[in-house]
Amino acid sequence: MRAPVARCRTRRCAVADAARKLGSPRPAPPRRAAPRRTAPSYIRRADMASPSSSLLLLLPLALALLAMVAPPPAAAHTYHMGRCPRVPPVDDFVASKFLGQWHVLQKTATRVRCLRNEYSWAEGAGGAGGAGAGAGRGRGEWAEEQADAPLALLQRMQLPLPAVNNAVRYAGSLRPADRPGAYSARFPLNMLGSASYVVVDTDYDSFAAVYSCQQVALWYRHSASIMARGRTLSPDIIRKLRRQLTAHGVNVDDLNDIKQSCGPDEEEQGIQVHIKPNVFRSNATALLEDANDTVQTAADAAKRAIDVYNTVQTVYAGASAAAGKRRRREARPQRKPRPDPREEQLLRLRFDWLP
Repeated sequence: MRAPVARCRTRRCAVADAARKLGSPRPAPPRRAAPRRTAPSYIRRADMASPSSSLLLLLPLALALLAMVAPPPAAAHTYHMGRCPRVPPVDDFVASKFLGQWHVLQKTATRVRCLRNEYSWAEGAGGAGGAGAGAGRGRGEWAEEQADAPLALLQRMQLPLPAVNNAVRYAGSLRPADRPGAYSARFPLNMLGSASYVVVDTDYDSFAAVYSCQQVALWYRHSASIMARGRTLSPDIIRKLRRQLTAHGVNVDDLNDIKQSCGPDEEEQGIQVHIKPNVFRSNATALLEDANDTVQTAADAAKRAIDVYNTVQTVYAGASAAAGKRRRREARPQRKPRPDPREEQLLRLRFDWLP
């Protein structure tokens, strides 16, 4: 005897029972659709699946960061964690004697050729060879008058480009810092701001050593250069300058020799590049700087107004306190003076003779 077949109570069971009676295979249960991956409209679906295409999306950001952090062609640096070391300048530094052309024989982590530094008075600073009021004076007469005058630095070099003749001129400015021989350097390709620039040692006639450091958040980058008036320098002097730089925390193993074999004809051939201090200054930049100056002036005026308000408030509080003391003193009940017993005795003596 066949066992009774249980009746289906659900729609799914009824569909399966009908399919079994008709002899068709049991339908598979419907599968839940997987969630569809969505991407922003500016990213194609093929880019989501390709790792190389995904890396291309980060390329503009990487180039922007590299442009901000990368040093200029000749201003090679090494990077370290911490704070910039305090390097003292040479004693009794005289800027007028330091002016002129210097051949850079060794510099931190660089591969340029024929690097030369040319120092001169900045535009409007005057001095020997300048356009100021004392252009006709001797070199030493400007020692005291121009001790705090800004300098202009022009770097001439050749980049290590194979089979391409080039001559690069890179101009910067040096603003005096807290003492003679210490400056604040600004270069147009350095988007991180100004850096310290110190003349470590020099005799003004044959050798010099300079040190530069820039603080960026929790790390800093620094550079050192050994220079000479001529194309060569005594090995003993080079060793002396390297010892001084080592004492100030500079790893002299990072100094690279720079070939000074370029002739004057090579500087006039090939590609000529001149990077001026205001190369990136546009009308928008000027407007932003003017707006910044205006905001700074308004902030200073507001600060002075707050100081005046605080002073008036202090004076008013002092006057109010003095007036309150005076009112309390006047409102206090006055005591009757006690009679003097000596006056009573005198009165008795005066009237005792009366009958």
